[in-house]
This record gives sequence, C-alpha cells and structure tokens, in this order.
Amino acid sequence: MMAEIVAAATAISPLLMRRLISKVPLQDLALRWGDASLDSDSRVLHRGGPLSSDGSRFLVRVDDFPAHDRDNSVFLEFHTIMSQHKIPYLLGVTPNLASDPLDPAGRSLRGMTAADIAVLRRVCGDGVDLALHGFTHRMRRPNLRSELSGVPEPELRTMLERALGRFADWGLPEPIAFIPPFNSVDLAGVRVISEYLSVLCGGPESIHSLGFRACPETFEGMEYWPSFFPAYGRARSVLAYVRSAAKWKCRYLIPITLHWRWEKADEFRGVGDLAAFVSGSAERWVNCLNSSPARKGAAHGRASHSEQN
Repeated sequence: MMAEIVAAATAISPLLMRRLISKVPLQDLALRWGDASLDSDSRVLHRGGPLSSDGSRFLVRVDDFPAHDRDNSVFLEFHTIMSQHKIPYLLGVTPNLASDPLDPAGRSLRGMTAADIAVLRRVCGDGVDLALHGFTHRMRRPNLRSELSGVPEPELRTMLERALGRFADWGLPEPIAFIPPFNSVDLAGVRVISEYLSVLCGGPESIHSLGFRACPETFEGMEYWPSFFPAYGRARSVLAYVRSAAKWKCRYLIPITLHWRWEKADEFRGVGDLAAFVSGSAERWVNCLNSSPARKGAAHGRASHSEQN
C-alpha cells in the first residue's frame, strides 16, 4: 500500500510533494523490495568470497568532487578521516563543473584542474572508486533541478563519450557508476547511460522521474542502487539510521550517501563518528558489482550501439 501511495504522489509531483517525499523514510522499503539481503541465495558473493556474516554491510557513496564552493584541502580533511577508518567509498566526479551549478543562465565553468586530478589519483590509491557525476552539474532551467532531464539522446551520448575520454586522458580509473546531478534523470537518459556504464545511483529526487524502485534492481540494463532518507543526508543523521540497521535481524547491503561539502559545518565530527561506527562493515563498491549480470548487459548495449555506427 505504501508503495502505491508513493507512486501516486510522485505522479502528481508538485514541488511540495517532492520535498515531502525526499524526507519520507523509504530506504527500508526499498531494501525489502530489492535483492540486497545477505541472508538469501539471491545476492552477494563478492570477488573476495562471501560477505561477512556479522550484521548488515554498507556501500558508502560520496557526491560532489570537485566543489565550486570548497577547495581541495577541505575535501582532503574528509578523505583523511575516511582513510584512517579504512572506509572505501564511491566518489562522484564532475569533470567540467560549473562555477555556479544553481545558475541555469550561467556559462562559466570551474572545470577540472591539475590539482584536482592529483587529488583523485591519490584517493584512488587509497581504494576509492569513481563515478561520473554528470558533466557540469548545472541546472538546465529555473525551477528544474536537473542537468540531464530533456537532454536529446545524441547530445547525451556525446557528453558521455567526452567525459569518459577525459578520465582516460587524465590517467584515472574508468568510472564504474553514474550518479545523476540532483539525483535527477529521465528514462530516456537512463537508456543512453546504460550503453556506457553498468551501475546507476539514485536518491530521493529520483522518485519523481523514475518512480519508486527497489534497492537494488536491474533497471534498463543497469544495476540500480538508490539511497533514500534516512540513509541519505548529513553524516550525523545517517549515523542514527546505521545504528538502527545494525540491530536488524535480517542483514542487508545498504547504500548510504554523503556530501562531503555539507560536513564541514561541524568540522567533520559527524563524519568521524559515522566512519568509526561502520569501520569494518563498509564494502568496496567495485567488489560488490563486478560479477553483476547488469554489468554484462550494459557492456553488450554499448557494443551494440558501436556496431550500429
């Protein structure tokens, strides 16, 4: 019944309803619908063998590198805490970041500097996996917090190919996932992205354009890992959720999402507490995704498109 209510609300989707949905605690429902249980035969043998039997495990996602309003020294404060606690994470990287992502009329770009690339090389050496987090992260129109909704398919393909080419040019590992800026992408966009990447991340705003979906599920040839409230937010509130999840009888592989820029507000104290709690329980994304059938399907889709051209 709750799922039907959520679906009906998102079909109406006025701004107020979307804001309300972004705070509804949907992560538990998505996990129960999905295939993330560690107590069944349906999921997770990772490349190193079976996952630990000691409670739920966590996939940590971190958005927004580089940042238009923070310098790299602030990010490295965050990363140092995560590294000290041996927390692997998926880092969303925007290769041609706008100077002001919230200004749809803007034209200036912050871009990616040599210093940014050096930071990425360093953190990848510490076990961080990379995701493509859009292209400029700029809103397309006023009152539409989306970089991707409505982008013509040929234009989106060109953007993807250029962005992925830049990672190669910079000597960085290939991104393993796509994180839509503002968690917003339409179905046509997902179908194009699936030709290039095998994993799609989502968030509260994804419900508006893609509907409420399980965590994870195979969606348009991609492995879809949405992260909803309360597993999505500031570290302090995510910690409260993680503590409760640790007491569940049924164990899950749970994606949690942070924005490192937000965490400077308390000088990363929330991050430190969260990292200390999940230390030893966080899995590296690439280890949990590489054997996925969705990855093979996406690779086939990309090859098919190349053959057609």
